[in-house]
Amino acid sequence: MKSMAATDDHFSPKYEYAGHWLADGDPTPSDVTRHGTHVVSVWNNGAYNHVFQGVYMDDGTIKGFQTRRKLADNTTTTMSLTLTFLSRTSIRVDWVALDSNSDLTAGATGVSMITRVPAATPFQPMPAPIRPRPAPVEAPAAPPVIDPLKGVD
Repeated sequence: MKSMAATDDHFSPKYEYAGHWLADGDPTPSDVTRHGTHVVSVWNNGAYNHVFQGVYMDDGTIKGFQTRRKLADNTTTTMSLTLTFLSRTSIRVDWVALDSNSDLTAGATGVSMITRVPAATPFQPMPAPIRPRPAPVEAPAAPPVIDPLKGVD
């Protein structure tokens, strides 16, 4: 299998990683960009911030490193990740913690499954702000009718 680790601006993979993905049912999507064979993923789910940088090794495999920051105590862990495409919408992520600087122990391993977010969900453009309607202008009350013989009505 030929490695594609070198940058190739014209690289067009069989499985595209750029886009938005959900991890193991978490409702917060990641944002992934690709330049040539290099990819960057940012995923902030409220408890942790993740930044992954990797390289396509072939059409169906990406390898790289992720920095995972635990927001509760601001500690970080570096992890080695291998992403294996199961289809164009499903990826298996095998990870290994490389240090014990946070809540993971060096050498700890795990597997996550991520799925592509449909293109229109939830990244639809925000509609233009809706301006409140001005209060209706009421017609002034008709002036009182004055009958010189009877007075004001």
